[in-house]
Amino acid sequence: MSHPSQSNTANSFGIFEYSIKEKRFNVSSEWLDIFGIEGVAGNLPLADVLEKIACEDLVKFKAFLSPDNSIHLSVPIRIINEGIPDRQVFFTQQLFHSKGKKRNTITGIVTEYPPSEKLGNKTNQLENTRNELKNTQEQLIQSEKMASLGALVAGIAHEINNPINFINSSSIGLANNLPYLKELIKLHQIKNEENYDLVVEEIKKKEEFISLIELLAFFEKAIGHINIGVDRTTKIVKGLKSFARSDESALSRVDIHQNIENTLIILQNQIKYKIKIERDFCELPKIECYAGLINQVLMNILSNAIQAIEEKGIITISTGKIDDNEIFVSINDTGNGMDKECMNRVFDPFFTTKEAGKGTGLGLSIAYKNIDKHNGKIFVESKVQEGSTFTIKLPINQR
Repeated sequence: MSHPSQSNTANSFGIFEYSIKEKRFNVSSEWLDIFGIEGVAGNLPLADVLEKIACEDLVKFKAFLSPDNSIHLSVPIRIINEGIPDRQVFFTQQLFHSKGKKRNTITGIVTEYPPSEKLGNKTNQLENTRNELKNTQEQLIQSEKMASLGALVAGIAHEINNPINFINSSSIGLANNLPYLKELIKLHQIKNEENYDLVVEEIKKKEEFISLIELLAFFEKAIGHINIGVDRTTKIVKGLKSFARSDESALSRVDIHQNIENTLIILQNQIKYKIKIERDFCELPKIECYAGLINQVLMNILSNAIQAIEEKGIITISTGKIDDNEIFVSINDTGNGMDKECMNRVFDPFFTTKEAGKGTGLGLSIAYKNIDKHNGKIFVESKVQEGSTFTIKLPINQR
């Protein structure tokens, strides 16, 4: 077996997810490089990992992987590999965590330090590791956001194409009939007492094809179609812009109903002909939030609801005020639903029930994190073959 060469720079890192029940790791290719294991990113039995860990660190490492571990969230571990120098790494958890739930998985990063580098100031090393963890988390969130947008591009292009066809066909009709209108106007302008009968006769001949009144009605209708096309295109672009907002550092007051409608506009190509949207909205005050994060939550939940409905179905969106400083948004679908095991893991990172290549497993984990950042809560209720309901509770004021 060949081994990757020892890195000369600090802080190489790889991502991992450990299944407590199955005792298996799901790891990135960088993680494998750090451990000196050949292969591609994917599943790895716990036994294979334990073989690489120094004997004196085995107890510490197993404690780190315990579902009850809430103290030792970052531990130094020595990795041994035949034929190359030992490596000092830090295991750090946890990228995401669903509060109040029994943990099924542990997620985080392993960070490598060159053998020549002493542990030194552990506080500084831990801080560096946490910063890397934060950067990795932000990259994953952005990647998931871009993946969601990428999957919608074709549908959005189709939706924009329809109103553009409205505008195009109407403008062609106007252009084709404009010369005829100019001729009629010119005949009316040159009409006088001397040529009255001759001009009127010429006007009558032209109006045998289409009268001036009919022509003006056509122009009015064409302009109306153009206005409809412009309005639809504007709504689509506005919805896309709203979803793509990146001002996550600034709190703002938003109308949650408008955010829902913008998201539905973006998803329209997936919804039409297949799903009926029912709204049960109550009058709500504007809420204080990071608009981009809330848009991402709505997009992820609604996308999952659409995908859960295989043929035709209904998605019901309800809103209401719980008390003076809390509102709720409920999204119910009549899709396939989930069993209890899936419900318990639905907010875990990398967990997905979709086919390989059709889901990152990060959408609902990110949704959970985004809601948690707003001091809110998110719940799921589901029954197999009956559908699922996701309920979001958000404070009206963040301060």
